[in-house]
Amino acid sequence: MIAIDKTISYLKEWIHRYLVNKDLIQRKIDTIDDSGEDTLLTNLRDGKKHLYIIVPFLEDSDAALARLKDYELCSLIVYNTRQNLDIVIKNWDKLVKFKRHFSIYFVNPFSKLDKRWIIFPTTHQLVTDKTGLKPGLEALFITVDPITKEEVERIIATG
Repeated sequence: MIAIDKTISYLKEWIHRYLVNKDLIQRKIDTIDDSGEDTLLTNLRDGKKHLYIIVPFLEDSDAALARLKDYELCSLIVYNTRQNLDIVIKNWDKLVKFKRHFSIYFVNPFSKLDKRWIIFPTTHQLVTDKTGLKPGLEALFITVDPITKEEVERIIATG
């Protein structure tokens, strides 16, 4: 079995490339500090900072949120797994109240469809009702091929 740090480093490299490519037009990022094992910190031209924490497979949202609490702009980066989606749905009320500019990136770099979908829980809560939450998130989830932890580990190990 592959060490968990490989799943972190793979996802970290992917999100780093994504942020750099996205910024080619926007030109908002001054520098990206990638010295943390499972974090990226973008220093923006307007003086703000955006912290990205890579948690490939969520088990406890509280631990991730605790690490993000000191940043107004912050994101959680996870693989697009059923387990991660279920944990987000289960913890939705907590995520909605966390921060206005908090986002979650669901990523599958190996998807034949789109590679990622992003949700801002606070904003999403404003535009949808409680009964539409799960179907709405499910609809977003299937825009990117779902993947399992075992598939990620196998692909990275053979890649």
